[in-house]
Amino acid sequence: LGFPGKDIVKTCRDRGLLINCTVEKILRFLPPLIIEERDIDEAVKILDTVFSHL
Repeated sequence: LGFPGKDIVKTCRDRGLLINCTVEKILRFLPPLIIEERDIDEAVKILDTVFSHL
């Protein structure tokens, strides 16, 4: 990222997606070892919405 990621982390959390930001500019995803395809689709949808509003 070219900017601090804390706002992205907060917005994703508000939409139900938990991610982490390290060194202020690296987004980290920690999905469970067992994940359903629908959960991945939902996460991608949330990320698409968040990044399209930057």
